[in-house]
Amino acid sequence: KYAARETKLQGAVNLVVRRTENGEPRVYRAKATTLRAMIADRAAGTATILAGARLEDVTDASSPVLLDPAATLRVTMTDRGEPPAFDTVGFTIRTSGGALWFSSRWDGLKTVEQELGGGNLQVK
Repeated sequence: KYAARETKLQGAVNLVVRRTENGEPRVYRAKATTLRAMIADRAAGTATILAGARLEDVTDASSPVLLDPAATLRVTMTDRGEPPAFDTVGFTIRTSGGALWFSSRWDGLKTVEQELGGGNLQVK
């Protein structure tokens, strides 16, 4: 959300990505370091959050490995009203060089939002 007078963003984004690489389970974390922008259309129930993020391999939680201190995280969401069963969200992480590192569902051109498995999004 925006702080008073809608001039400074407040909040946090911490995304954990689990995947298997070469038969080995890996765990990664993208943690927002700077919330850069939020674009919301309350009437449509849509919002996009752009953030600078620190990308780490946290497979060994006691010894995280920094992969990129200046990645970009993009979160898109659609609030489809109540009940919240049809709300959707999408996550995209790009490296500091601009390469696609992760998409929650890539269609070849962009991240496509997916229905939430639980919870509720509210774009206010």
